[in-house]
This record gives sequence, C-alpha cells and structure tokens, in this order.
Amino acid sequence: MTTTHASCLALSLIPILCLGAQCSFGDNEVGRVKDDGGPPLADSFVADSASDSASDAHPAADMIPVSDDTAGPDAADSSPTPETDTSGSTCGQTSLHPPATTLGFKPIPADGTFHALVSEVADDHLVLQPDAGTPVTFLWGGPPLSGEFSVGEDVNCTEASNWSTVTSGKRSAEILGGYSNTSRRNSGTTPGGATYSSTLQCTNWQTIACGASSSISSSTLTTTYFRVVVSQNGASVDIPMGETAQLGNSRVTNIFNNQDPSSFCGYAYDARNWEVLSVLRSIGP
Repeated sequence: MTTTHASCLALSLIPILCLGAQCSFGDNEVGRVKDDGGPPLADSFVADSASDSASDAHPAADMIPVSDDTAGPDAADSSPTPETDTSGSTCGQTSLHPPATTLGFKPIPADGTFHALVSEVADDHLVLQPDAGTPVTFLWGGPPLSGEFSVGEDVNCTEASNWSTVTSGKRSAEILGGYSNTSRRNSGTTPGGATYSSTLQCTNWQTIACGASSSISSSTLTTTYFRVVVSQNGASVDIPMGETAQLGNSRVTNIFNNQDPSSFCGYAYDARNWEVLSVLRSIGP
C-alpha cells in the first residue's frame, strides 16, 4: 500500500522531556493513546451518545474522543478491524503526548479572579491560599517556578480566556490550557500583550485497512503538530513544540500543540486539538 502525505518542515529532533512532573513527550500514556504499532486509533474511541462541549479549557486528564452516533452505528458495531498498518513521521518519533494532567488552576476559581498567599512553591506547581475558601493548586509547565515565587508572597490570580495567571510584584506565570474537540484557535494574545500564532512543524500519519464494517477500504489518519511564533515590541521568536525561548522579559514555552484527525473510515469522531502554551514573565526586580 502506498501512503501519500503533504510535505512539511522536517524535524530532526523533538526533545523528549517533562516540563515539571506534569507533561511528557515520552511514554506517559495518560490522556493520549500511545502509537506503538498496536491497533490504531479505532481502539481509542468509545461510544457515547453525547459529544463533549465545543471547547473545554480544562478537560479531564483521561479525556479521549467519543464517537458521534449521528454519523453511523455505535462504535461497538462500526470500529474497523485493521488488516494492514503502515505509518510514518516527519517528527522524528511517533509517540507524542499532551500533558499528563490539565494545567492551570485546580479547582478552577468560580469568579475568575482572586487574591491569595503562596503556601507552597515547587518547580511544577504552586499551592495558593485564597482570602476565603480552600487552597487552590496552580499546575505549571515550563521553566521551574522555584526561585520565581516565595512562600508567603501575595499574588493575584485570574482565569480568563483559557489563560490561568498568577502574578506577584516581580513575576507573572501565565498558562494557556486550550483544548477543543471542534476547532483550533491558531492565534491569540498572551496576558502580557504578546501575540502568538501556530505554524506547521511536522506530521505523524497511519494508514490502515478499514475492514468489512466500512464502505471505505482504508483511512490515513494524520496528526499535525505546530510550532508557535510569538511577537512583541517588534521582536519575534519561533518556538518548536516542547521548547522554551526568551522574548524580551518573558520565557515562552510551546508545551503541546496539535490537531488530531476528526474522521476514521467514514465515521466522524471528536478530535483532540491541544494548544498548551506558557509564559513566565518578569515584571519587577
């Protein structure tokens, strides 16, 4: 079988790293089905009569796509049985995973804004004690937060436009936990006023035979990954997925950025489109 795919920027190496303890491009299988040469994406779908909401900035850590029952029979009846399996990558590796858990505030603040004291500082999270209520954990991916915030420090916290932000008198930690099962934003503005846009980095693909349950003989499933171009005050940085770059007084990390296929052997499914970006910004001495 011959597999065709669009040409794109070749990537010699995508770093396999954990940004704190929360995210991995290695073998962490929480939140994404590993592509290890076993049964392809059909086995990662489960039947559900109701699709997820159009956009969820903080999906459950174990969220996987669900079938759209309006598009065909239940997944239990229609999931194809692969007969052949070919795959390829311009990414340098075929197993790429989003964060092992959703990043940002847990629990999400009800009113969107609150003042707090920092009660715990770690590389990958802060524990915040609001003026009223129970502690809130701020889960992070990017440069270590240790040394950037201090226990007992006053911070203002905001949850808006899918950005979770913790700001002290000297630092602002900002993380975009963007997730959608329908579309991608592809561009936007950070809380500090920088603009960003996604551009093609590489693709992974897998072609399988659909089997007797489908009217289509085979499907090629392509997942696209994106680098991010961030600009501010006339300067720009181009950041591959999994890397951090300095832009002015900010360190910007392109944590995970992809677009999944939304159909499979003639049936529609909820795609998992992630846009996870963080900014650690200096605003004082």
